[in-house]
Amino acid sequence: MTAGGNIRPECSVDDLLAYAETMERAAAERYAELADVMMVHNNREVAELFRRMAEIEWLHVNNVIELSRELATPADAVQPGAGDRLRGAEVPDPETMHYLHTPHHALKLAQQYEQSALEFYRQLAESSKDRELRAAALRLAAEEEAHLCELDCWLARYPEPEPDWDRDFDPPSAVD
Repeated sequence: MTAGGNIRPECSVDDLLAYAETMERAAAERYAELADVMMVHNNREVAELFRRMAEIEWLHVNNVIELSRELATPADAVQPGAGDRLRGAEVPDPETMHYLHTPHHALKLAQQYEQSALEFYRQLAESSKDRELRAAALRLAAEEEAHLCELDCWLARYPEPEPDWDRDFDPPSAVD
């Protein structure tokens, strides 16, 4: 199963939960990494936003772990790498970032990845014949919807930047 919709029939609830935990961990780590990159570029406002987003993603990891407990998924039932069979992405690629990005850009980017995760879970729920898997996917989809609502609230605080937002009067220079 992928975010693009290639769903494998052998997907289990354990696979789904492993995937969700892996994805949320990757998002937390990536946002922390992006915060570091933005600090290097002295873009403190976006760096702080990414740090906060990393903290929130760690809360999401804990939510998935709680869901696993609630569904009585034994800790040893989720095999290492099980989540790797499910490919999707909730994490921005550093290549998609610009060192002058504004909080508005960062939040719009995060929205894209949260929306992708939401669609992934919805698609899985719609296509699965397994009642338990469908229910778990719907719960994860509901969480992604909540994440999107939270991002909408944050985005309301940051207006869309001017068209020349990426104009740098003191650009970095290459050092030989």
